[in-house]
Amino acid sequence: MARGMTGTFSPHKFRRARARAEGGRGITDTQLARLAKAKRSEILLYEQGDRVPDPARIKALADALGVRPIDLSAGSRDGWTLAELRRASGWTARLLAHDLKVSERSYLRLEHDGLPPARLRHMLYRLPALLNITATELHHHLDRSPGTRRRHSTARPLLAQLINRHLQPGCLEEPADNADEITVLASLYHCSTSAMTSILTHEITVLRQMHRRRALARASADFAPARHEQDHALAQFTAESRRIAQRRASLPSRLDAFFRQMLNQDAWYTLLLLHQVPKPRLWRSRRELPLTDAGLNGLPTGFAEQQSALAGHAPRYRITAEGRRHCTQYGDWYDACYPNVAACAAAGLAPLTGHLPPTTLAGMLQSCDTLLLSFDALLCRLFADDLGTVSDQLLHAARDLGLAIPAHRPPDPVGVFRALLRQASPAQAKPLDRLLESAEIRAASQAPASTGIARLLPGLTGGPWRLAIVTDHSGAAVETFLARLPLPAATRARITVIGRSGHSPRMKPHPYILHQALSHLGASPETTLLIGGSSLDALAAQSARVPFIGVTTRPKALREAGVAYVVPSWRTVVQALAEPTRRLRPVPPRPLTASTDPTTLPTPAEPPARPRFQQSEADTATHR
Repeated sequence: MARGMTGTFSPHKFRRARARAEGGRGITDTQLARLAKAKRSEILLYEQGDRVPDPARIKALADALGVRPIDLSAGSRDGWTLAELRRASGWTARLLAHDLKVSERSYLRLEHDGLPPARLRHMLYRLPALLNITATELHHHLDRSPGTRRRHSTARPLLAQLINRHLQPGCLEEPADNADEITVLASLYHCSTSAMTSILTHEITVLRQMHRRRALARASADFAPARHEQDHALAQFTAESRRIAQRRASLPSRLDAFFRQMLNQDAWYTLLLLHQVPKPRLWRSRRELPLTDAGLNGLPTGFAEQQSALAGHAPRYRITAEGRRHCTQYGDWYDACYPNVAACAAAGLAPLTGHLPPTTLAGMLQSCDTLLLSFDALLCRLFADDLGTVSDQLLHAARDLGLAIPAHRPPDPVGVFRALLRQASPAQAKPLDRLLESAEIRAASQAPASTGIARLLPGLTGGPWRLAIVTDHSGAAVETFLARLPLPAATRARITVIGRSGHSPRMKPHPYILHQALSHLGASPETTLLIGGSSLDALAAQSARVPFIGVTTRPKALREAGVAYVVPSWRTVVQALAEPTRRLRPVPPRPLTASTDPTTLPTPAEPPARPRFQQSEADTATHR
């Protein structure tokens, strides 16, 4: 009896396959023995269940009967290890290792440990086709190997100990490369300590955010004024607790799946290019994308496909559904392990996406001495979870004041307020402004910051720029938001906030707020740069003759508004800050005090008309 074959071969299915062979006519045991090069007595023993054929004999019997070797297996394969699946499929370890171009010892180590070394990960990309299974099924069988079970039993307490230590209240530290748990986990998963540290740092950050949401839900469940609000918050608390438990419990398995198929840096860069390119289902040539031989050769065949070169044309490539799934599942971990690849991919895609390359952005930052930042939808989404409620409150107050309700209601409270101001008198505008300001301050006390803001603001204030936040929101709300960020005191002192004033109804796209910022900072429009995320920001910048950079993943709307410079995220700005900048003498802004009214600041004279900010010849060459 072949080792490990006791529970996989089915005598019943074998007898039925012999009876249905030859188009349903069946063949005799003598004929089958001759075709399979076996003895008739062996065939009878197989059918009676007294003997189990070895993998090579199973393949010979299946070929003679015109079926797949796996069709002669018993029961469900869900609980099989990879070794059991391989034997039931009619493969010996030696033959399979030969087709995979590895040694038999290396292949057997994969079956036992469930995790190949980095230099032999290519085995996992070819195995599904040889065994006639999917990649998901392959990982399922590898998860049941003896080595995987032992690895998980060792890793779980180490991961729990490390995560619990860094989730303690007040702990903001990140795991260290030389931590004992990191060292052991890296050896378990056959990876470097730096890769393990980067991944676990990301996981701890995500868990901290989840714990924060759970704590807020718990507080609402205990102290919300209405019963239905308490019930809703309690349901959120329960769901978040379940998600936290699932994320922690699945971490050993997710680490296994990732390190089985982790791509090197060149291959990940290539896959990310194919994934993020506009319309990824279209074929792209190497003239359109900066693809490299190292990246293309390092990609598994199932992650990208190549179209044969036509006459006079280069071969073209596109990402497959499996490659897109890989990017979606492990993109955050790759970003943690290869932090510079995303910015390089954004620069490579700039000619196709319309986004500004980081090098050009760095040049624009070097050429200005004043930076103005928009607030809502850029630094945070103030009313992300409460748009409708605040808008309804404003409309209800407007009815009480005798104002007509707009026929087309804007999607956000500030838009509703902007629409109401067009018909409101100063006496009517003040109560609406106070109502909106109180809602903004409440929202700012708990609104999450956009990704990267905590890193961006210290980088900007530590540079040679004068910095201000210009917004149609209340300045007090922005100050409340900034007070919650983990920023040094020196950083907060360098940031000037110019917000909406109850004394003036002028809001974006009117350039009033930008004029106030320029006057307060003593800045010139020509050496000022506004970074925003909406077409209103762009129109205000054009009216104030201030160069503008849009931050959005979908540049089409800003392009239609005449914006020439767009970056996909704050990460691109953070990357550009790493570029060497020319040394300018910082000009400290005049601090705004409680008694300082921005409306009393003199409005700067209208600057002479000049063309919109154009690219320099060097920038144009970079774009090309």
